[in-house]
Amino acid sequence: MGDAMINKPFDRENSTSSIIKRLALTVLLVNLFVAVLAMNWLNHSKLQDQEDAAVTTRNISQLLEQHLIDVADKIDISLLAAAEEVRRQSTKGTVDTQALNALLARLKTYLPDVTSMRITDAKGEVKYGNGGIPDTRVNVADREYFIAQRDNPKAGLVIATPVLARIDKKWVVTMSRGIRSADGSFGGVVYANIALEQLSKTFSSVDIGKNGVVGLRDKDFGLIVRHPEPKSIGESIGNKAASPKFLELTKAGQTSATYIAPAGIDNIERVFSFRKPASLPYFIIVGLASDDYLAEWRNQASNVLALLVLFFMFTLLLSWFFYRAWMRLITISAALAEQKDTLRIVADYTYDWEYWQGANREILYMNPSCEKITGYSQAEFISDPGLLESIVYPDDRHLAQKHISGFESRDDDNVDFRIVRRGGEIRWIAHGCRPVFGVDGKFMGRRVSNRDVSERKQAEAEFRTIVQTTSDGFWLISAQSGLIVDVNPAYCIMTGYGSEELLNQPVTLVEAEHDQEKVKRNIQTIMRGEPLLFGTRHRRKDGSL
Repeated sequence: MGDAMINKPFDRENSTSSIIKRLALTVLLVNLFVAVLAMNWLNHSKLQDQEDAAVTTRNISQLLEQHLIDVADKIDISLLAAAEEVRRQSTKGTVDTQALNALLARLKTYLPDVTSMRITDAKGEVKYGNGGIPDTRVNVADREYFIAQRDNPKAGLVIATPVLARIDKKWVVTMSRGIRSADGSFGGVVYANIALEQLSKTFSSVDIGKNGVVGLRDKDFGLIVRHPEPKSIGESIGNKAASPKFLELTKAGQTSATYIAPAGIDNIERVFSFRKPASLPYFIIVGLASDDYLAEWRNQASNVLALLVLFFMFTLLLSWFFYRAWMRLITISAALAEQKDTLRIVADYTYDWEYWQGANREILYMNPSCEKITGYSQAEFISDPGLLESIVYPDDRHLAQKHISGFESRDDDNVDFRIVRRGGEIRWIAHGCRPVFGVDGKFMGRRVSNRDVSERKQAEAEFRTIVQTTSDGFWLISAQSGLIVDVNPAYCIMTGYGSEELLNQPVTLVEAEHDQEKVKRNIQTIMRGEPLLFGTRHRRKDGSL
């Protein structure tokens, strides 16, 4: 409630002192508010950038995981095919060297990640390979994968730790399958070498920023390959320098996680995501450096701080100009207080229909705008106070009467109703009034303001008609409760629900989006009053989409 005080004496000295205090307090509060708002925004922006980086590392690690699984599956199928061919030829008593070498070469063409495919005999001597075998004898009986296949008939696919290949002269990861004769005896090994430089090349194709990292560690946390390599290929193999957070999570049995920590090798802070594929003895680790993904945020922070300084200086300068303007306004107000004619001019030329109705509901003042809105003059209203009620449209008189019943209330009041202009035209007005009290607190009637809102009402009606008749579905959600508060017939037809079945129901009744976290984020964004354009699917009453 805002009570208008009549005939209050003007005190320039007290007014000046009061405005100085209020101005100083306002400047202080505004600056504090803007500073807090800026800090909150920067903090939110930083957290959002960190979350975006975390999502990126998770996505990249998932893609790399799937890539490595796909590569391993293809290699395993090729190894099984080669092993089966050796068994088939062995049962005939002879092995066609040329045919086996050609098979291995053909299989390798389907495996771009593989450097070489070779077959050994039961003693570990390399007998066959894509592109042939070297003239000198090469034996791999001491290799980890050969021993595992020889000693365990059920070893299956064995993925060994990295070694320097004796033929290829490269650091490789070896995948192998054992060859068993019909009687179950060991007949050798078929294996495929994947060069670490090929893995590094694959990792280098991923956009991880200037200081990002992609790494592959074995089940014992030893480094296999890393991009970028801190040293040359092979020199960092087996390095177990990892962040304590990574070791803590993996030793706790987690096969995937996201965290922020300094890297174990270079001590650079990054947001990491790692994954441990169930079918591979590796940890895939992807990290984005804080210096990279927060670079833009730091620039923003510098700009915001600079703008804050400028804003503080601007508010001080503005407050000075405001103070000078206020002092001029006080001088003008003092003059206006002595010039009733000037005040009356200001009152008479307002756009809205304004009047003061006394305690006995008599018209004490009415501005000329009454004639523009109603067609009746000031004199007609002043001479006939009942005219105010008689021009109310008959169907809306109950609204006016209800409003009039609280005439002496100390509260402000507002109501919209229709009036009948002179000549019969019907117009909508927005009626607002507040009580007026004298310096002694005596009730002196109400100050009334009426505005012609016919065009707005017509626009609202037309909009409602469009919504109700359009073939597009519309629904309205409460920003407070998140429940559906209105739907149009088109949407009811789309979903098969009646409007009464949808009203006051949560959005999830019809929302069919699989990603519920995305749905929650969309709803929260909308309830914050922010604009949002997105596609979604809705569920009909019969369960169809």
